[in-house]
Amino acid sequence: MKTINIIIIDDHEVFASTLAERLNNEKHIKVLKVLTEAADLLDEIEEHKPNALLMDIRIGKEDGLTLSGKIKDIFPEMKVILMSGFLVGNYSEEFGADGFFPKEESFDSLISMLNDVCIKDKCVFHSNGKSILTDAELNILKLLSEEKSNKAIAKILFISERTVNNHVAEIYRKLEVQSRAGAAVQAVKMGLL
Repeated sequence: MKTINIIIIDDHEVFASTLAERLNNEKHIKVLKVLTEAADLLDEIEEHKPNALLMDIRIGKEDGLTLSGKIKDIFPEMKVILMSGFLVGNYSEEFGADGFFPKEESFDSLISMLNDVCIKDKCVFHSNGKSILTDAELNILKLLSEEKSNKAIAKILFISERTVNNHVAEIYRKLEVQSRAGAAVQAVKMGLL
């Protein structure tokens, strides 16, 4: 069986290291490098010549979706598989990725997917990742993106303005943004809107 040589890039160091350790226990998989930031990614790919890149959709402030397109332009033969807990499965295909894997799925599912993408040359986009936002937060996010004020949102949804404020703060926290515009842009990137 062909050896899958992988670079893992994920800004959650413990997750990335644990994943690398488990993957290295598979006979046909070798993790060449684990990165927690994108700064040296292209140099590391050039140096180690992996045939697969397993990458989170968010690496610090970097957007893994956009980065996957750039990487595929430079290294078209390398397989790029994006990972996330966010609901971006089919959306990630538009950026040139070869696969998408929801982080909450099993390790065995990941091995199966790596085999499909890297050995059988299939594109696999699991789209059952869970949304990071609750239904109430998604409703408020939609209204935020329509430039409704918190007061207007409260009236539309028949809830108090204080409740809206709490939801907005939680949306900002979960999406790691500081503003309404930031929330809308991030939500579109993640396929939430």
